[in-house]
Amino acid sequence: MLQDSYGHLREKVQIRIWRRPGRSVDRATTEHLFEVINSREDVSRRLIRRCAYLKYVEARLGDRTLYADELSKDGVCLNMIDSPLCPLKVVTNLPEAVWDADIVVNDLPSTETRVPMENILYLRGPNIASEIYKKEYANARICGAEKWRKPLAKFLRQLHFIVWDNGDLVTHEVVGGLKNVYAIGAAFTHREEVDALTFRQWSFDFIGLLLPLTMEFSVADGGL
Repeated sequence: MLQDSYGHLREKVQIRIWRRPGRSVDRATTEHLFEVINSREDVSRRLIRRCAYLKYVEARLGDRTLYADELSKDGVCLNMIDSPLCPLKVVTNLPEAVWDADIVVNDLPSTETRVPMENILYLRGPNIASEIYKKEYANARICGAEKWRKPLAKFLRQLHFIVWDNGDLVTHEVVGGLKNVYAIGAAFTHREEVDALTFRQWSFDFIGLLLPLTMEFSVADGGL
């Protein structure tokens, strides 16, 4: 989406993606990815020009292991194997990713980035990557200081991508953590083989116990 809208500003805006290293790609995914690459002439030519095609051949033969971060550098998202994107500037070392950044858009811990709180923004939406790529309707919320939040919300908005903005960064990060607690509780109560009232009551008691603990931890940690 950014490439289509602002690719001509590549020399003025530098975007770096930080990704945790070490996530390997399984053999089945590697084989499917190789088929996708060979079915897209533009992708295979791009990899050949970047001297990156051979590693996919070796991975297909089982002679090497591919990692998610190197796929991202080649423009492949592990969650969207069938939709190769443009190559990204991917960094696996967090301090290196943010050392000269004007702003950080993510929910990265501020204690690790050393970036002032007012320059950190939180962007989150309900599994929006596929929808954005297909130019289907999607929405997200960006939170943080107004001096960056308002311009970035405008920068990101498209006809098919609605970006809401809100200044309460901490609350949105806390709520993002709480959804995991709700998911655990929902999984417990959905178990058809355990339909006893005592189990259901225990599940909700468990959620009630975790909620204040999660909120206390998130707020104490700055919610970031």
